[in-house]
Amino acid sequence: MNPPRPTPAFWLTLSLACALLVLGIFSSPDNNPLELDRLRVVQGEWWRLLSGNLVHYGLYHLLMNLAALLVCGYVFFMRCSLWLYSGLLLFSGLCVGLGVYWGNPEFAVYRGLSGVLHGLIVFGFLLSFRQTPWINGAGLLLVIGKLIHEQSAAYQATDLQQLLPVPVVVDAHLYGAVSGVVFALGYAAVHIFRHRSTH
Repeated sequence: MNPPRPTPAFWLTLSLACALLVLGIFSSPDNNPLELDRLRVVQGEWWRLLSGNLVHYGLYHLLMNLAALLVCGYVFFMRCSLWLYSGLLLFSGLCVGLGVYWGNPEFAVYRGLSGVLHGLIVFGFLLSFRQTPWINGAGLLLVIGKLIHEQSAAYQATDLQQLLPVPVVVDAHLYGAVSGVVFALGYAAVHIFRHRSTH
């Protein structure tokens, strides 16, 4: 069986992965010009709400998110519309940035793609739910369970997360997951509206 041919959405995933890798290699570890720095945002550097998702705290952080992005892009978005996929990435990135900015004033700076990845995963499960309802339902339950655990008093960082030089902003995962649900609802609403308009 021949492997699936690369699609525009696949190239977007690959391009984003390459951009993350380049930024990881050449970005400054301290006072990163792309990190979400709330003081800089107040001064008008609003793009940091998005660009903070693209930079990371070291190699381990980068590789974890890079691997998750490649798997997620291949499994869920290989045949997705380029516009839909791009819109989801931007929407989730903005929701995570605004969520951390408004909801977590205890963090002066923020970096990482993990929040956006939660948005991609949740939307991906919802998008293909009809094809494999049992698998996708189980996947969604696992994500929900993970989010509930992260918000509980019993939460402790995993061994991999402890490799990071900073605490994990678990609320960013919640913001990303919610953005995936909201985007899915918007997508379903548009789909229903178009279907009714044509009939």
